[in-house]
Amino acid sequence: MNYLMGHLLGDILLQNKWLARKKIETYYGIILHSGIVSCSIWLFTKWNFSQILLVFVTHFLIDKFSIGKKIYPDLIGQGNLYTNEKAPEWLRLLDDQILHLLCYWLISLIK
Repeated sequence: MNYLMGHLLGDILLQNKWLARKKIETYYGIILHSGIVSCSIWLFTKWNFSQILLVFVTHFLIDKFSIGKKIYPDLIGQGNLYTNEKAPEWLRLLDDQILHLLCYWLISLIK
């Protein structure tokens, strides 16, 4: 689970407000953010180039298209059962992090 530590470093500890905003607004920001996460995971795992490239691509796609924060929670109907309110922000963030970690776990299976 070394990829978990790398992910926490790159996606949480090294992400400030400026980068969080830029990754939404510009391709430069999302590329920089995905690169930081990929390098952080490499530091903890020493995965090969193909694996780190997959980390970069999956992280880029999940964040760029808000798969974990918007698409997935709405697709499966997460939210308040009684009021039809959409999923709260904390659940969307959790979905996002779980999708990232699921991708990394699958990547870790590649030899």
